[in-house]
Amino acid sequence: MRKLSIIFLLLPVISSCSVLENERITLLIPSSTYVEELFGKDMYYTLSYFDGEGVESRFVGYDEEFVTVDVKRGALSFFTLTPIGTFSPLSTYHEPGDDRVLRFGYGDGEFISFLLDVASERPELVSILSLSYIEKELEDMDALSQRLFLSAVEKGRIGKISALLSPEWDAATTLLERGRWYSDKPGVDDIVVLETGNEFTFTLPEGIYRFIHEGKEKMFTLIIAEKGESVGKVSTLPIWY
Repeated sequence: MRKLSIIFLLLPVISSCSVLENERITLLIPSSTYVEELFGKDMYYTLSYFDGEGVESRFVGYDEEFVTVDVKRGALSFFTLTPIGTFSPLSTYHEPGDDRVLRFGYGDGEFISFLLDVASERPELVSILSLSYIEKELEDMDALSQRLFLSAVEKGRIGKISALLSPEWDAATTLLERGRWYSDKPGVDDIVVLETGNEFTFTLPEGIYRFIHEGKEKMFTLIIAEKGESVGKVSTLPIWY
């Protein structure tokens, strides 16, 4: 979907010291994402990332096919890519010695967003994590309880991953108007509301969920917090084209 573009990079002159401390990695920007396919339009992104020391953010244009960033050598770094800064984030990560091509995907975006929040306040807690270990044990890191995970990290021992999973909670809303509400990421079912104002019940683990009305003008955001507390709101979608 994205147009082929040629990008010329003007590389700054850097000291030998910074070369030793940092490494430059390349992030591949998806040619199309789930929400772009839903709207049938290209989108810009907000890229947020932990570079091993702090949290940074930058704009990614419609036609960019890759982004290069400098991260601290020998430390964990992780990244979220959020379509127009509004929809569900995609994510990826880089660990020391990791030679993977870094591609963004769904499934871990909310969890990585949570880690970015932690890193902005306490970077020392996340800089030595092994996300590859967690990924081997768990297909979808968004299924983790953020509270239980943070508590385990603070104690210095993650232990058994299955003990850190979030239970599913019931939540209900009467805010939705009639029609189909599309989930903006794979793995979450769409909603069909038969009559405006009817109560609709969800059963989901803690996290943030976004649904787009078939008219493509409104979005319902549902937040399920620890212990099952939930809040939902309907907002007008921004115009980006």
